[in-house]
Amino acid sequence: MTTNATKVRFDGLDVTAMVAELQSLVGQRVVNVYNDDTNGSLYWIKFEQHKANELLVLESGIRVHVSSTGRNTNTTAPSPFCAKLRKHVRGLRLEQLMQLGASNERVICMTFAAPEKGKYGLILELYAQGNLILCDAKNNWEILALLRSHTYLLSSDTSSPIAEQPSITTTTVQVQVGHVYPVTLATTTTSTASTTATSATSKKEGVLSSNEWDRIDAWMQEQLKDAVPTDQSNKKKNKKQKQKNWKWLLLQHSSGYSHYGPALIEHCLLQAGVSPQHMLPLEKIECFHLIETLEKEGTRIMESLQQTSPQAGYLLYRLDDDEGGSHQTETSNNDDKDNRSEPAKIYLEFQPYLFRQHQEQSQKLVQECASFSEAVDLFFGQLWQQKHQAKLKSARLAMQNKLQKLEQDQTDRVQSLQVAAEQWQKQARAVQQHAVMVEQALQVVNSALNSGMDWDQLNEIVRVEQENQNLVALLIHHLHLNDNTMVLKLPSDTLEDDDETIKVTLELSETAHSNANRMFAQYRAAKEKAAKTLEKTEQALQAAQQQAQQQFQQQQYQTVRALTKQQHKKAWYEKFLWFITSDNYLVLGGKDAQQNELLVKRYLRKQDLYLHADVAGAASCIVRGKAASLPAAATTATNGISPQALSEAGHWTVCQSVAWKKKMITSAWWVYSHQVSKTAPSGEYLTTGSFMIRGKKNYLKPASLELGLGILFRLGDDDPDTLARHANERKDHFALALLEDQPNNGSVTMAMDNLIIDSGTNETELERLGEEQGETAEGDEANAEDSSVSSNVDNDEKEENIESDGNDSHGNDEDRQDHDVSAGGKTQPKRGLSVKERKLLKKYSSLEEAQRVLNQKKQEQRPSAPTSNSASEKTNIPNDKFTAKRGQRGKAKKKMLKYADQDDEDRELAMVALQGKKNKKNQSKKKVSSKNETEQLVAAETVALLVKDPQEIALKLEDNVRDLLAECVTVGEDEDKVVRWDKFDGDTLEQLHSLTIEAQTMAARRLLNLKRTSRVDHFSASLGGIIRTIKKFGHENIKMDDENDATAAKRKTKEEKVAAVKEWKQTLAEEGVVDLDQEDMALDDLQELGKLTGKPHPEDMILYAVPVLAPYQTLSQYTYRIKLTPGAMKRGKASKQCQEIFLRDDQNKGIASHDRFKEYIKKIPDNDMVQTICADVKISTAGASKLAKQNKSARKKSKNKQ
Repeated sequence: MTTNATKVRFDGLDVTAMVAELQSLVGQRVVNVYNDDTNGSLYWIKFEQHKANELLVLESGIRVHVSSTGRNTNTTAPSPFCAKLRKHVRGLRLEQLMQLGASNERVICMTFAAPEKGKYGLILELYAQGNLILCDAKNNWEILALLRSHTYLLSSDTSSPIAEQPSITTTTVQVQVGHVYPVTLATTTTSTASTTATSATSKKEGVLSSNEWDRIDAWMQEQLKDAVPTDQSNKKKNKKQKQKNWKWLLLQHSSGYSHYGPALIEHCLLQAGVSPQHMLPLEKIECFHLIETLEKEGTRIMESLQQTSPQAGYLLYRLDDDEGGSHQTETSNNDDKDNRSEPAKIYLEFQPYLFRQHQEQSQKLVQECASFSEAVDLFFGQLWQQKHQAKLKSARLAMQNKLQKLEQDQTDRVQSLQVAAEQWQKQARAVQQHAVMVEQALQVVNSALNSGMDWDQLNEIVRVEQENQNLVALLIHHLHLNDNTMVLKLPSDTLEDDDETIKVTLELSETAHSNANRMFAQYRAAKEKAAKTLEKTEQALQAAQQQAQQQFQQQQYQTVRALTKQQHKKAWYEKFLWFITSDNYLVLGGKDAQQNELLVKRYLRKQDLYLHADVAGAASCIVRGKAASLPAAATTATNGISPQALSEAGHWTVCQSVAWKKKMITSAWWVYSHQVSKTAPSGEYLTTGSFMIRGKKNYLKPASLELGLGILFRLGDDDPDTLARHANERKDHFALALLEDQPNNGSVTMAMDNLIIDSGTNETELERLGEEQGETAEGDEANAEDSSVSSNVDNDEKEENIESDGNDSHGNDEDRQDHDVSAGGKTQPKRGLSVKERKLLKKYSSLEEAQRVLNQKKQEQRPSAPTSNSASEKTNIPNDKFTAKRGQRGKAKKKMLKYADQDDEDRELAMVALQGKKNKKNQSKKKVSSKNETEQLVAAETVALLVKDPQEIALKLEDNVRDLLAECVTVGEDEDKVVRWDKFDGDTLEQLHSLTIEAQTMAARRLLNLKRTSRVDHFSASLGGIIRTIKKFGHENIKMDDENDATAAKRKTKEEKVAAVKEWKQTLAEEGVVDLDQEDMALDDLQELGKLTGKPHPEDMILYAVPVLAPYQTLSQYTYRIKLTPGAMKRGKASKQCQEIFLRDDQNKGIASHDRFKEYIKKIPDNDMVQTICADVKISTAGASKLAKQNKSARKKSKNKQ
């Protein structure tokens, strides 16, 4: 199968139709941006209010449409360009989507904006190599990021008074970060007119639109003259000139209709009765009829494509078996069954309109879709499948050709042996039948040679005797005396014609019968060899067919896996190591140092716990708490996290470290989230993935090294019965006990005591560290190295050295006090005194007296500095980053007094005078290369085209509309009144100007009434929302705000705003985006975890399956699970064997739905299985050894056959 697709990228008409259809996205907020791992030019944008399974697809230089087939799932980090898009575009609304250029240009501009967040433009170029460019719309469309940097070369003729000929000068315009996007170079726009101008402008510039026959006839004659080749010997040029027909002519820019594109031009030619291949010229009547058709038909189709309502799309295809030659129109259906019923379709092209040339073609069938976007999505989705199918068919043909060639070679070899055997048999029979004459010839030649006759003389005698018709001499054909042989021509009795003879080679040293016996022996040997070869040939062909079939099946399996692989959006936690505890807690772990850093910085919340182990390679793990769903009174020493979850998480943490490979039993420990810090007390640098742990570590009891590989099934959201069936599958009894009216606190405390090993602070060690603090700088660095730092490096320090943190002074004291309170008031072991406490104790004789004196000093300082409340509050906050050493406080005070009146500018001048550090700000500004005059001119044209002045656009509006808008943004009173047109965005006013006068008036009145009834924070955003509402529902259906109208739109209440913010945070949380500025970050994972089950029911609605690695005891209720212990098996081999065990699964063979579950397991990507399972394992599940023996015997059999 070959794709034979004649159209694989957008043209101008496609862009026009798609821009009109995508207007439904305007006003929606961007949730996230994704990129493809394999295709660097393919990106997806997800919007908030659009369908959950539909994304906006942007492929540089190729296409743009809404896709419902899903994106290529990946777990890697976003590309740098994708990260840049997420930084600037995520959370903004799509304010405008337009097509740049004066005609059907293949450049799309999307404007994203939000109040107080900026305004950015995303430009998609769909011609040549394509490009995707992010610009700052508020900074004259300066480029922030782009996929491909390049340079425009502009040449101009300049006359020189010295040179006889004008010289050509070349200037460059760079398209790169820091430069303004050159709109006039990327499109055919040459004036400052609107970038959305219609095609009428370009038509007026064309020759055909002039309606002057003399000019048109001269133009056609000129084109005809150019079409006649001047060099008749140039065959390539002759072939090229033959293609200059009317279709080619109308595609020239001078015609005025080149913006129509080849499809629409061909349609208009057929409508006018002119063949697209018709050569120049045309008669006057035919030419004017063609111009009229281009004008009317082309305008009608262009207007229909620019309608914002969904228009039908069309797919042209053919059948793989070349059947169904008649024209046929079908209606597409989104049902998968309908798509599978026609696997032989080969899509050739997509069109936004069914042109006449497509209706008259009998070789191409037509499939109609509900929208053009759906047609494009189906085309590119099927195109990818067609490529895989083409590879599969080419592999099948290659296999067949290889087998045919092998079979032909073996057949030719056997036939050659059979022919040789028959030849030996004929020769032997001929010698035997004419033995007397053969013997006479042998005697004559031997007697002559024995007499010493010369060989030449002997040949001459034989020739003379043959002329004399000697019967014996006539038998001799040739003498090979060098080889002691001669060739006789003997009559063959087997031949029908008596004149035919057979040539026989005889040995001169043997008799006739001896030669015949030798020939019979050669015949028998050749016959036996032919038989053996035939037998071996059959075996070789059978083995080759089996091997080729296995290879084809393997490739077919991979192709099917590629076509039917799971197309689902991976959850945000799937990029980490993860599992779900038996009581429904989510546990996350980092795969590397970068993920450890990301896990703690972004996903560690205040109700979570941090786990680690004092073993090399141990990952940073967190247990996601559910404290947000518990009442304030129901707090425990573990933030509401059950002891069972902590035990399983600690078990899993140890197994993910080097302890697994070394088969070493050890313990993990956990701390609160506020104990994890990225700053060390002495200020030393912590590497990526390393963190400082402050305070007490709570060690867990050691656990056995046993893991399990299980299969989780994702339940469907649309089936409430399925979700209700698994509602309480992983019940959290610990949380239920906390939610009771009178919880059994004693049982909870006892459970924690049984779980946690006492790891009280070593008082002696803290005292020793406290005495060493402040003595030398080397001592401080040593203490910092001994502090508790969790990372993926070897850590052989003792427990007391690892957790030593006595030099944190007052900050740690507060942390420890908070820890004591969070522990439910339980008495903690006595801790040692910090250095600061010992100093205070020595000075004031008691800590209580010291606290009283400090409080008295704070009270005395308050009246003297009434404006420094914020500063005094900051002093109460523990400073973990820096603690002033002895002598540093005095130096700091002297420095403050000396440079009290020095500002930043004075400091920079002083540093320059002292030849100090150069100004980094000035250095950063010089990094951008200077722009030449041409680039500045192009930048000015871009600003004139894309940057709209609100006041100038307001002057184009009707007087009543302008007065209503002016009243909205008028500030001041009486004579001081000023109209603030800058409160409106130029693009928003331009969109308003594109509406009808009635709609403009209605929009302005609604905005004014909205201002009168409530406070309007952002007039431009409010007006944009009103314009979108009018475009969607019409201005007739818009109600005016009235005080007496209860249904009139009012300003959102505080509760509604809070609900909207929570909804937006929840939307971001589903994408794995956590708002770092939120205070509580109380986003529970219960909703998503409730859709995953390890015990699928036959009646469940299942979307897909995912593998998970967890402690084996956690998987006790899973239907599909395999026990793993430390061993020597690698990941790839272990994952394949585990999948085979899942698919065989003798325990579930009797279940009717087992086959359905197996299909979901088969669709799990191999990479996901390999990445989930750990290395160096041993499969300890029943049936594993049997499977290993079967695989070993199968490998031996295959080797023996070879």
